[in-house]
Amino acid sequence: MVSIIDNSLCESKLSDKVMPADITEYIKSLHEFGAAYVEMVTDVFIELPPGFDVSKVILRISDKEDLLYVNSFDFAYVTVPAHLMHLADKINRPIIAEIHLHGSSPKNVIDMFIKTFDFKKIAMIRLVDCFDSSPAVMGKLVHELRRRYVWPIDFCPLNNRLNAVASAITAVATKAESITLRFGSFEQYGELQDYTISLSSLFGVLPSPQMIMALYKCSVLYMSIFGRPWKSASHIIRPTQKTAMYVINIDKDLPNSKKEKEMIMRLHNLEASVENKNSIDTLHKKLVELFDDDPQAAQEMLEAVRNYNPPLYNIKKK
Repeated sequence: MVSIIDNSLCESKLSDKVMPADITEYIKSLHEFGAAYVEMVTDVFIELPPGFDVSKVILRISDKEDLLYVNSFDFAYVTVPAHLMHLADKINRPIIAEIHLHGSSPKNVIDMFIKTFDFKKIAMIRLVDCFDSSPAVMGKLVHELRRRYVWPIDFCPLNNRLNAVASAITAVATKAESITLRFGSFEQYGELQDYTISLSSLFGVLPSPQMIMALYKCSVLYMSIFGRPWKSASHIIRPTQKTAMYVINIDKDLPNSKKEKEMIMRLHNLEASVENKNSIDTLHKKLVELFDDDPQAAQEMLEAVRNYNPPLYNIKKK
């Protein structure tokens, strides 16, 4: 099973009004939404409350000053960019070696780094690039890297050609061990919510109600932490960001196939479950708390949850 790393907290430009509780709840919601690990920079880490469990946290170092925190806490991993690999021998935690390929051969670049740096403390290699490969080519690459190296490979697709999500799906389909995505609205990286909804819409896998709630919790907290909204779910279904091999009836207004009609029925059932009065009352109370006792804002978000329906999947109802 693929491990998903979210690195949205590597964005250090936080809102002036952000509270430690916002960050901890955001991390919790990301885990509920499917992220196995949450990566962050030290500027965000120091905002966490004392005693916070960092066993699923990855700390990304930006300069040698960050070594002060690295060995003092039990992080799951420490991400070390290529230009800071000379600091690896001073780190006592498992290291993710981050390598930007810039279109180069992964094998040639990794071999060069192995010869240049001491890889004894390396626990994982992250390859960052605009992967523009078919499933067959990506599958061959994943197989060759797994056979050639003892380290797990994490793929971090960039969005230079508007194909980051498609590259992430391709990597997962070819049994990659780990992918790095970013929740929110970022032009450079593949977006976690876009990836999840794309899997749902293109492969007919209906998200659970718990995951839907986690999605909206993440969006609310994201606005609180970064002071800007993330793009709505209906806007992130962008045909230009899907390779043709994964697009299934994306341009049709109404379902034609039996599979599409079954998916519509399942989405109707989802709406019915969300309309349960007790669930709505509980959700409304939680949203009021998240919006700092602003009932109107909470009601607007509640309406968004209530209207979670087929248009989210670019399929219109009659």
